[in-house]
Amino acid sequence: MPQPASVTPITTQNPDAAGVQRRHNEGHGRRLTAAFEALEAFPALAESRDRLLRLVTAERISPGDVVAAVESDVALVIAVLRLANQVEGKSRGRVESVVEAVDLLSPEAVQTLAIRARTFDFFERSSV
Repeated sequence: MPQPASVTPITTQNPDAAGVQRRHNEGHGRRLTAAFEALEAFPALAESRDRLLRLVTAERISPGDVVAAVESDVALVIAVLRLANQVEGKSRGRVESVVEAVDLLSPEAVQTLAIRARTFDFFERSSV
């Protein structure tokens, strides 16, 4: 029967322990980064995207309705927050809610984002 591999515990007395611990956890950081990238590529439901497009192109735009439409789909939330946090200015990187993002972005910016969003429709094939 094969012997199990020996495990050497990391102790805080070892001067290299912090460095060893960081190297040991690097795999977790890569997996977390990959998970975030996968979420960013997550397609929006076509119905949610179409609803958002109707709202931002309406004659009278209701920010509350736009927020509700964005919040109805995780892919739209991610895209809107990411775009809002890329806007130059004092709020760059500090937008933490869809309400803040919709207030910061123009309807045209949200429309462009929605048009470019990858979508998924349960009854049709996904589109790009």
